[in-house]
Amino acid sequence: MRRDRRHEIEKRIADLKREGYDLAAIETDRTKAMNKLRADLDAINQKLVAQKMDPLISSETSAVCSTPISNPR
Repeated sequence: MRRDRRHEIEKRIADLKREGYDLAAIETDRTKAMNKLRADLDAINQKLVAQKMDPLISSETSAVCSTPISNPR
């Protein structure tokens, strides 16, 4: 990663912490949401397969609800 970009990210993280964001709690909540999303999708796929239908294809759930750190809101 370029030095400038790394500095921008570190500055943004410091700003978020100063604004009162708990980044560890945010990551924990995000992980829980991703796990629930995966479980929900797996349940839907099981129902579809039981009905002899093709399952939904999703190999990467992080693409569904990811937010870059430069735009946390």
